[in-house]
Amino acid sequence: MASILDTVDDRQPGACVDTGHFFRSGEEPAEVIPRLCDRVLALHLKDFVDEENEAVPGTGQLDLSELLTLLETETSFAQPLVIEYEADAGNPTPAVEQTVAAVRDAME
Repeated sequence: MASILDTVDDRQPGACVDTGHFFRSGEEPAEVIPRLCDRVLALHLKDFVDEENEAVPGTGQLDLSELLTLLETETSFAQPLVIEYEADAGNPTPAVEQTVAAVRDAME
């Protein structure tokens, strides 16, 4: 996280929050988003059960309700969410559909 803040410090805002990369580097997206604030211009939803095992976004470590609340309260983020799911490269559609439904539920 510090390297991202150092990189964008004196520049125009622009950071992509990739929840999977943050989890794998020991960072919590819930701590990253408030620190980046309006620098968040993109967001990739990826989730892990642990360092090795990918999960459908919202079924592992990622708290979708908390994430969406932080995006609304801590940023001016207004871009599409990108869903990343590579555990079933041959048929990711069911996992993506499950994630879309979970995001919709979290928005209510």
